[in-house]
Amino acid sequence: MGFASVYLINDNLTLATDKDVDEAQIQLCLNFPKGYREYTTILGKGQYCGNIHIAMPNPATCLKEAENVREFWRQHFYWAGGREVLSKRQVLESTCLGSTDNGDYLIFPTTTSSWPVRNARW
Repeated sequence: MGFASVYLINDNLTLATDKDVDEAQIQLCLNFPKGYREYTTILGKGQYCGNIHIAMPNPATCLKEAENVREFWRQHFYWAGGREVLSKRQVLESTCLGSTDNGDYLIFPTTTSSWPVRNARW
């Protein structure tokens, strides 16, 4: 199922451009995961399935926003899955791509060198 088939409550969308995604990737020194570009350029800013919020790639603020989230994690590290899933170092090396209404973060590794392959349940 592609994002084009998602039912929209409102057609007034705030979309990212391909240029926004490209510039944010350069500033953050990463390649966003598959589907992120499609999501942000087709659905854009807003809420998905009632409780998921995907961060928009804003080249003007992405570095500051990323550091603000990492600073919050430094001060308030708690990972429900425990260190068996992700260590504090792995979390701090990640970029936040979104959040849920429950306070969970959707993160993506900035580097994969410290991320072992695991069968984590999300």
